[in-house]
Amino acid sequence: MTPPHDRERDIFEASLGLSPAARRDYIRDAADGDRALEDRVNRLLAAHERRGSATHSVEAGVPAIPDDVERVGPYTLLERIGEGGMGVVYVAEQKHPVYRRVALKLIKAGMDTKEVIARFHSERQALALMNHANIAGILDAGATETGRPYFVMEYVPGMPLIDYCDRHRLEIDARVKLFVDVCMAVQHAHQKGIIHRDIKPSNILVMEDNGRPVAKVIDFGVAKAISRSLSDVTLHTQIGGFLGTPEYVSPEQAEKTTLDVDTRADVYSLGAVLYELLSGERPFDFRDSVYAEIQDTIRERDPSPPSVRVEERTFDRAAAWRTRVTPESLVRKLRGDLDWITMKAMEKDRVRRYSSASELAADLTRHLNQEPVVAGPPSTTYRLGKFARRHSVLLLLAGIAAFALVTAVAGTTFGLLRARQAAEGSAVQAAIAEEVNAFLNDDLLAAVAPDQLGIAISVREVLDRAAQRIEGKFPERPLVEASIRRTIGTTYARLGEYAAAEPHLVRALALHEDTHGATHPETLAGLVDVGALARLRGRHAEAEPLLRAALDGRRQVLGDDHVDTLDSMKELAILYEAIGLYSDAERLYVESLEARRQHHGADDPGTLEIAEDLSILYQHMGQYEAAERLQLEAWMGMRRTLGEEHPETLNSVINLTALYLRQGRFTEAEPLLVENVEAQRRVMGAEHPRTLMSMNNLGYLYECIGRFDEAERLLLEALTIKSRVVGEEHPSTLESLDSLIDLYRKSGDDAKLEMRTVQLLAVRKRKAERAAASPMAKHEYARLLLDAEPERLRAAGVAVRFAVEANAATGYTNAGFLRTLAQAYYETGDRTRAVEVGEQALARTPAEQTTA
Repeated sequence: MTPPHDRERDIFEASLGLSPAARRDYIRDAADGDRALEDRVNRLLAAHERRGSATHSVEAGVPAIPDDVERVGPYTLLERIGEGGMGVVYVAEQKHPVYRRVALKLIKAGMDTKEVIARFHSERQALALMNHANIAGILDAGATETGRPYFVMEYVPGMPLIDYCDRHRLEIDARVKLFVDVCMAVQHAHQKGIIHRDIKPSNILVMEDNGRPVAKVIDFGVAKAISRSLSDVTLHTQIGGFLGTPEYVSPEQAEKTTLDVDTRADVYSLGAVLYELLSGERPFDFRDSVYAEIQDTIRERDPSPPSVRVEERTFDRAAAWRTRVTPESLVRKLRGDLDWITMKAMEKDRVRRYSSASELAADLTRHLNQEPVVAGPPSTTYRLGKFARRHSVLLLLAGIAAFALVTAVAGTTFGLLRARQAAEGSAVQAAIAEEVNAFLNDDLLAAVAPDQLGIAISVREVLDRAAQRIEGKFPERPLVEASIRRTIGTTYARLGEYAAAEPHLVRALALHEDTHGATHPETLAGLVDVGALARLRGRHAEAEPLLRAALDGRRQVLGDDHVDTLDSMKELAILYEAIGLYSDAERLYVESLEARRQHHGADDPGTLEIAEDLSILYQHMGQYEAAERLQLEAWMGMRRTLGEEHPETLNSVINLTALYLRQGRFTEAEPLLVENVEAQRRVMGAEHPRTLMSMNNLGYLYECIGRFDEAERLLLEALTIKSRVVGEEHPSTLESLDSLIDLYRKSGDDAKLEMRTVQLLAVRKRKAERAAASPMAKHEYARLLLDAEPERLRAAGVAVRFAVEANAATGYTNAGFLRTLAQAYYETGDRTRAVEVGEQALARTPAEQTTA
């Protein structure tokens, strides 16, 4: 039997996290009729409350100034209902010209500093921009006779979110439904250009309307304008602190500077609120922490998933009681979808979070509808990155520090390594994750041991050895093998090793199809893997039916507006754009863009990305006005949502200036490019690929306007860095070499022109002659052999051989490859074949290209 004092202590400690109303009911139920026990617990709570009120009676650093104002403008103050660092909130009454009760916020007497007034005005302007059913709207504003600003808001006669849910003992699904409304309110604020920056349960009030709970987001007192429209003043916190409430602020808000805070900070805070709403506890407890510890925790420590937190508290009976289930049932309810969704929203790296509040809402809605969610257990790529960090010393000794980077980005080419919940449920997912982790540690780690392989091991060698070790290792566990093969295949593809990637991606697809069937989301993802790889290898005729089948399947299984369906539209559009079917590509881009605008908002990062893709297509189609409109829309949207110097914003400038360069608008492009190169050096470093791309573009601009010395300096710098960082055979390095050759051709420097052309020929020859050479490598070498300058470096006969091999590998379906072969035949004097192949090329060229 549990000793009486232990039972008393257990009930007391469990009740501390409850609101006063819910606490009473819980203690009565837990005491189970033992009135003496109930009385002892209540006495403990009363003593605890007395100690708490004594220590918190006066806020540190804030003078306790009495405020005896009874009337403000046409409003009579009835009751003080809230107080913050800068203002006091009252219930007030207005009698003329209409009778109504309102909430009136008034700057505290003695707190009218410049900073406080600026923040106060910003909150007022933020509310004025918004009109949403789940945001307390602004009704009026003004100043008292003594000049203290105030504004009047809709009065919300409710209680904080957590308190309401606990008092009414809302079940988990009901809590999630209510929280979805909160997410959409925050999304509305983001679409109006406002970041809240202090989302927490006490800033989300719940009232009842005809018996139905309605959430209202309040207190935009530390809100930040995504642009500079709210105020000309940038709001700063005091030295040694940060804006927001520590338990709910994002890692980027905990930095010394918060200038780079964007809408994803609010997504993190929503995740922290969701965590508490589900588990009954905040992600972190900072009651006894100093500022430095708080910062380190927010930035570095991951909380346990909600279900684990409940388990850690020995199946928290108070949390279970609040949600009308047993503790064991609560753990089961949270484990899986809700754990994954919460932890995705709270990712330390904001790139891995939901990109918007609406995406978080959409995933919660999928969970409620029992549909597969976008969030999931850590993907294989993510585990590889973690694995690389755990074994960083070993990897460094092995000379493959780049491996962590490669694995972290391996899936970005296809966008298909996003973890998702499979239909077999979380238990199977957990088993798969365990098997994958075992393979990474026992097999892949063994494959890179320095004492076995020496110091100079390459990423390619690591992959080759991993590929050998997986053969026959999982005969009874096809989903484990599929997960690992997808990672190996996509990593090969990221390295440009398309032939090596193919068998792994094809095998992963077959395993998913055999296990799940042809229409399962994982099978459809595998179709996209294989189709995208076929496109990258230039096998467009093979890629089209695969990508088309994936899109059709996702429409049917997931719906037209699901994020995976929209990704499939993009993949197929990229293919159509590559083969010149511009009208088909445009149709898909437009459909995807409209769906994203409707369901995710105009400023959602995915929406802006598609706008850029469509802009680039319009450039290819010569529709420069439409291209510029979309590109400017994307750039301005990124500036609002991500900030001026976010990497994606800076990349958008590259695309905009490329459009200007294509049109010969050098005067407009130059200042943007100069500023962008400086910003990218500062933000991403001189060796980042996008910095080098901007340098290359600026060099081209200088070449076009005759400033050859400046052009050469930039192009040589970019070429030198690329050769050192990614190697002389990397496509980006060869682009810089091509740019230098064009410069020397235009400037008339024949000696340097020949030297660099010989260098380029040597590299392209090496790539084309390899046994596993891609069709594109063969085509590019043939193209150079036909166009090289000086003319004595040309070799049409050799070009024929490589052009034939490139076309044979792609089934004579690529119009560009066919045109090169036709020219090669013509240059060798074979006019008959030149005409025959030229006609094939014309037949393969879309009509819209031939008439452009």
